[in-house]
Amino acid sequence: GTRDEFVGQIVTEAYEEMGKPTPVKRERSANRASSVSPALDIPTAPFWGAKTISYMPLEIVYDNVTPEVTLVKFRPAD
Repeated sequence: GTRDEFVGQIVTEAYEEMGKPTPVKRERSANRASSVSPALDIPTAPFWGAKTISYMPLEIVYDNVTPEVTLVKFRPAD
């Protein structure tokens, strides 16, 4: 069996366990044209991945901390 068959089996079993019907996959026609036109201009990201800020005044941090924030993790600068 392939990975897709295995994943399909797991998903089917999960739906059965929840007592829900398994969604039916609709076949797509390979020759059907998309009704969505391609984007004219897609901007590029200024950087990819995580970015580390080595210094930030605590006033800026405090101004942006909301009551919903219960845990703030600070990493010391190298």
